[in-house]
Amino acid sequence: MGDNDADLLEGFIGQLTSGSEDGILPIVLSPDSDKAHRTKVHNFIKENFKFLVTDTVDGPSASSKCIRVRLNSGANNNGRNPRKRKERGDKPFDSRGSNNWPEHLGKFLRFHLYKENKDTQEALGLIGKMLGIQPRSFGFAGTKDKRSISTQRVTVFKQHASRLAALNDRLIGIRVGDFCHVKDELLLGQLLGNRFTITLRGVVADSEDMIKASADSLGRCGFINYFGLQRFGSGSVPTHLIGAALLRGEWKSAVSLILDPREGDIL
Repeated sequence: MGDNDADLLEGFIGQLTSGSEDGILPIVLSPDSDKAHRTKVHNFIKENFKFLVTDTVDGPSASSKCIRVRLNSGANNNGRNPRKRKERGDKPFDSRGSNNWPEHLGKFLRFHLYKENKDTQEALGLIGKMLGIQPRSFGFAGTKDKRSISTQRVTVFKQHASRLAALNDRLIGIRVGDFCHVKDELLLGQLLGNRFTITLRGVVADSEDMIKASADSLGRCGFINYFGLQRFGSGSVPTHLIGAALLRGEWKSAVSLILDPREGDIL
């Protein structure tokens, strides 16, 4: 077991021994592809911490495995748990409904999510799996595309910043930070817009001055984004008519259907 996992386990045990056990969520150790080593860790925890139970869960990638550690709910019954393992340990955990949350903290932890080559749901799904909570615990204002490097605000229900920060060393292409507790969760649509930095590669022009002039014009005047599947359908022309024109190669007609002003259109 590495130093990070040892610190994570020590903090988890500290939580259990400092007060109420209600609402304390399981921890997930670093990915470990060595089954024999995972077995040794399972046995170590079983022999030294009778009040804990472990199982193996999927890791952040499709092929990785992690050890999940949680409180043995049957430990107060002389170590005997009357429930089957399937009933007690193979379902996702969620802090919703726990009644021992500190009164001075907002029930939602707000943080910034940085991600690369993953959409919002995929990134939060990995974080939720490692925390042992369900996807519904997260709130966000909008979905960011997979093919981008993006940062957005997210809220999560009844979590401490230390638990999320501890995941940064194990997440690939994902980082979380800038934590604060708030009273309300983020909901879809709660945003005024997006800010983009666009990188153009393979640009061919007669001179650098021409490129600079084009970039300056874009900065001053902006550009309406007519590109991308989700841009169709914002006007009064049915999308299937635009698609049919594109399939027939009638480019002028397709452009006219998209760009020509019509009564009731915003632009």
